[in-house]
Amino acid sequence: MRRHVEGWLRLAAGLALLVLAGAGCSSKVRSTFVPNQAPEVRLTQAPVSTTDKYFYAYRMNWVGYDPDGKVDHFLIAVDPARPDSVDGSWQATTKNEQIVFFKASQPDTLAQAHPDTATDFHVFAVAAVDNNNPPGISKPVYRAFFAYNVAPQVTIDSPRPRAGASPAVPPAVRIHWRGVDPDGQFTQRPVKYKYKLFETKNGDFPEIPNFVSFLGVDPNFLRRKYAPTFGPSAKCPTCSVWDSTSAETTEVQFTNLVPQRFYMFAVTGFDEAGAYDPIFDGSRNLLSFFVTYAGLQGPRICMFSDFFFFCYDNGGYLTDPNRFFRVEIPDRKKVTFRWDAIAAEGAEIRRFRWVMDPTDLSNDTPRTDEENDITHWSSPSLTTKSATIGPFTPGPNDPKEHFFFVEAEDNNGLKSLGIIDFTVVRATFDKEILVVNDTRFSSDNFVGGELLPPAGVWPTSSEVDTFLYAVGGKPYKGYPLGTVSPEGVFSGYPIDTMNTRGIVTGITPLSRLSQYKRVIWFTDGTSATYFGLPSDPYVPTTSLRLMSSPGQPNTLSTYALQGGEIWLMGGGAASANLGPWDKRGSDPNLFTPNDNELISGRMMYDFAKWQSAVRTGAAARAAKNDAAIPGFPGGPPLGFNPPVPGLAKVGRGWVGQPDYSKLPLYLLRKGDPPADTPVPQRYPDSFFYLQDFFAEFLVNPNFIREDLDPGPGFDEQSTLDTLYCIYAPGAPTHYAPLMTFYHGPSSARFIFSGFPIWYFKRSDEGQLADFVLHDIWGYTKTPIVPRPARLSATRSSTTPRAAHATPLSR
Repeated sequence: MRRHVEGWLRLAAGLALLVLAGAGCSSKVRSTFVPNQAPEVRLTQAPVSTTDKYFYAYRMNWVGYDPDGKVDHFLIAVDPARPDSVDGSWQATTKNEQIVFFKASQPDTLAQAHPDTATDFHVFAVAAVDNNNPPGISKPVYRAFFAYNVAPQVTIDSPRPRAGASPAVPPAVRIHWRGVDPDGQFTQRPVKYKYKLFETKNGDFPEIPNFVSFLGVDPNFLRRKYAPTFGPSAKCPTCSVWDSTSAETTEVQFTNLVPQRFYMFAVTGFDEAGAYDPIFDGSRNLLSFFVTYAGLQGPRICMFSDFFFFCYDNGGYLTDPNRFFRVEIPDRKKVTFRWDAIAAEGAEIRRFRWVMDPTDLSNDTPRTDEENDITHWSSPSLTTKSATIGPFTPGPNDPKEHFFFVEAEDNNGLKSLGIIDFTVVRATFDKEILVVNDTRFSSDNFVGGELLPPAGVWPTSSEVDTFLYAVGGKPYKGYPLGTVSPEGVFSGYPIDTMNTRGIVTGITPLSRLSQYKRVIWFTDGTSATYFGLPSDPYVPTTSLRLMSSPGQPNTLSTYALQGGEIWLMGGGAASANLGPWDKRGSDPNLFTPNDNELISGRMMYDFAKWQSAVRTGAAARAAKNDAAIPGFPGGPPLGFNPPVPGLAKVGRGWVGQPDYSKLPLYLLRKGDPPADTPVPQRYPDSFFYLQDFFAEFLVNPNFIREDLDPGPGFDEQSTLDTLYCIYAPGAPTHYAPLMTFYHGPSSARFIFSGFPIWYFKRSDEGQLADFVLHDIWGYTKTPIVPRPARLSATRSSTTPRAAHATPLSR
């Protein structure tokens, strides 16, 4: 779990590198200032047969890889002054193989008879150079050899050495390492290790004023003075003896180190022939560290659930309200909080415990009942990493606000405290539908009271409002006399509306969502890439992206936990939900379960049930998942879920299944004949008749099959239906699912459309909206008869065209 949490933390830090997309961009956008990534190189070797007692040879093979380009050439060196650092003496080559001859002044037989005299060694090193300007150079890889024997290599894993840096550790530090012996006879590990901890003053060499700093400049001083005995020798009769361990012991703990001081730890390994690791490398087996006071080094706690993920910036045992993580949770539902922690460098997590609403946080009285007595601390355990609480029903005897505490302790006895301050929100569901506009489309612009023509593609903020909500037959404000609006696709249904752009915190309140039985939420592809503050006048983040980011509560997911039904759409909703978790260096247009991108805890995974792989890209048309479409493969495309549950067993339905035949066979763009008439003040050009749209679709099999039998029996059926796929015959994405409907028992019904509904022909848009609101949700559309409108003064018809449609009063 530590590896996963560290990955999440690195991912959260990487969010600062994302930048906004330009208008019309159809892919996830990352910074144009991302630095060149250095290449990598791998090295293998094999001995070449020879009978010469004093010369030996190895065939060296290497391969390079560059994540953002290609490897142009390699740099190689034999016995360089610093094998961990490239200098001008290294030679360039485009080869991937070379036989290297070494001289053995002390032959192999002598080393076998007297292991401690194997002092004559040689080194081969290689680094990769990429094709960028300026070029990137990989971290060198090297091997050391004693005659016919490959030297072992030892690497410190924790705290991890960093050349030129000194990690801060507590006064008690545990150091772990691992060793590899490539030609070991039995285990391919060293048979023993020798190590030593150095302070600033080293009694072996009192003339050196700061031995730690000195080793940072000349690390191989250790080999020249201490090797091969790593104790008293002819070279250094008064040198102290290094500590020694067996092959099985690869760690050591130091206690009572002095705060505010630097130390240096060195370790080497020996094989059966007496060969040892002769290179002391500040990024591998030589660790410089700085000791700090224990109180600053408590574990760093991360807490998460189905609707939030939060990590503290540092450890600490404080009840300061500034360290509270505040979140709303649903009433009448059990909620599971999970946690983990990362110990300070050189330490390990020893145990966790938790408590809720304690009367005294310092009271260590054991629980009388481990399951129900939750106002006392749980029994400490390393495996206690979750707690399920609730359900809660706010009332006179059950307050709305509660406090949940997590305590993490490391092997040094240092503790940190995590605090969740949660409020229970009751879902009233006393209203019908809330439509949430989570886009950042351009607004109307006026100069001197005159409405300016719109800039950019359809729609603007006002145009999308009119397209969705207008009752129809009303005049457009500021437009020529007689210009009236068409009926919006949601007109006649019991909807309320809200726009997330006006929310100061950026977090859509659960208390607002939970008033409604159903929520329609839309976010477009461009707005989904914005990550400015909610108050940013130019690139304010969408609420969904902010709520999906590390450290923030996702109230839309919480609403789904309450049982609220959702239609999520717009062509940017999946990107907004998953974009904050995109792994840097991976395909920016693909989200997979790898590297924690598409996993439990993401709304697309938990509620939309998109759990295999989500890709974004351009598309032009969509087709219903129906065998009646020419070219349709006759079954679930690419192994996806068919509209009728089961493995393409046509005719088998489920209770409450809507009539999928009412869906249009195709969703065609506005430019496909017969073309829709442009809205007022729009020309029939490419700004209105867009050639493609930002699509979000599945690219791997994504069967969701669940047991629908509420009793002890077993009745497994498909619970995720594919409604629409990309329609692009001959393209790799042909029949990739775009729109799905989840209707299973594990969570509320959830409809996802990976496209902007406003892109298609109006007849298709209206038919699709009616299918969701009427055929799935059961609402009846009420015809609206507009009242006669009093026309206000309008601009002259000779006024230059304006492509902004101001929303109408309804």
